[in-house]
Amino acid sequence: MGLMDFLKKALIDVIEWTEPAAGILIYQFPMEDREIQNGAHLTVKDTQLALFVNEGKLADLLVPGRHALNTQNLPVLSKLRKWDRLFASSFKCELYFFSTMEQIDQRWSTQKPIMLRDKEFGAIPLQGQGSFAYKIKDARIFYQKISGPRAVYNSSELEAQLQALILSELSSYFGALQIAFNELAAEQGRFSKSLQDILKPSFAQYGLVLSKFLIQSLILPEELQKHLDKPSSMPTLTDLRRYVQFQSLDSKASEDSK
Repeated sequence: MGLMDFLKKALIDVIEWTEPAAGILIYQFPMEDREIQNGAHLTVKDTQLALFVNEGKLADLLVPGRHALNTQNLPVLSKLRKWDRLFASSFKCELYFFSTMEQIDQRWSTQKPIMLRDKEFGAIPLQGQGSFAYKIKDARIFYQKISGPRAVYNSSELEAQLQALILSELSSYFGALQIAFNELAAEQGRFSKSLQDILKPSFAQYGLVLSKFLIQSLILPEELQKHLDKPSSMPTLTDLRRYVQFQSLDSKASEDSK
């Protein structure tokens, strides 16, 4: 490197990220034509984590606080780059900020009915919707399994994957549940808590913590609800069972004909 090239090279001595808007999960600190000065200070805010990545390999993860960037505070990066203790030159490396703010009011809904095994009527098609909240807990796992080396990664990009994960667990849960629909609808809070506990490990495998999960409504097919709500003579248990079985067979026939 010539003298003029050295003088043109911009050295970074203060690093921080001010989140400009909600919904940004990852932001890559721009390094083009710049290098980090040895001993530079990195500020990680209370709702952030900072991860260094060197040539595709995960290096040091820094928690909230003010950090001097030197070999003492970057042991993994120092090992990857084979720095000795006296290393004092500037360096270039990928640096990612992760927002650990809770992503609230995320929505889920069933695109097609899931089956509830009602203890009286058998398999009943059921639709539902609700909300959930999550946040990044393990930046390393999230980087490896979800985001990768992206300049910016938004929560909107994760919606479809989390929706699919939730619906898969819902289908398994309600498919194995032996309970009357009316009991389920009356105790949505209790079942919301049970599903949150079931979903937590699935979120954790992506480096996320599921902080809230709510079932806000459970809906029967309109035709079945009308049948149950008939004000005239109360339908017999046999009538209802036959109706549900007919609806199930009719639905299966429609699917087979497609």
